[in-house]
Amino acid sequence: MDILKTFKILIQGLTIGVHQFEFEVKRSFFDSFENSAIKDGNIDVKLHFDKRYSMFVLDFEVEGTVKEECDRCSEEIDLQINGEQQFIIKFSEEEREEIDDVSYINPLASELNVAKYISEVVHLNVPIRKVKSECDEIPSNCEFDILSELNKNIATNDEEAEKPTSIWDELNKLKQ
Repeated sequence: MDILKTFKILIQGLTIGVHQFEFEVKRSFFDSFENSAIKDGNIDVKLHFDKRYSMFVLDFEVEGTVKEECDRCSEEIDLQINGEQQFIIKFSEEEREEIDDVSYINPLASELNVAKYISEVVHLNVPIRKVKSECDEIPSNCEFDILSELNKNIATNDEEAEKPTSIWDELNKLKQ
């Protein structure tokens, strides 16, 4: 079964005005997108679909968790996401390129699949800094193998940086 079929909205029968839709996004949703940076999650999506005579205005609200790697210890964590995004879909009989948050659809289209918009909203609302709460404490309780390896590399680099490396010292050695 194509999981993305559940994200189709029959627009032909909708009346002018605001309509509410709710979706649940899980692992199978992200698996449907080949280049998705997110592999798993549990997200509730609310869509306020405003059908107008000349366009659609889609207001998305997302709330839930996605599975990500902690930036410090590489352990898998459930990362909270919460956000909103608006998309505008205008009517055009000819194919046009999407510009910013404006897309185009044929006025004779009978349905609209909102899966790509949901995917974009979720990806845009993943925080840049992905650290689990224990790793964020000072001093850090993060005692994993990866951190000890990083600390070894930092110590080695610090020792090498302390050694004076002057070109003149090396040239003076050649004189002797």
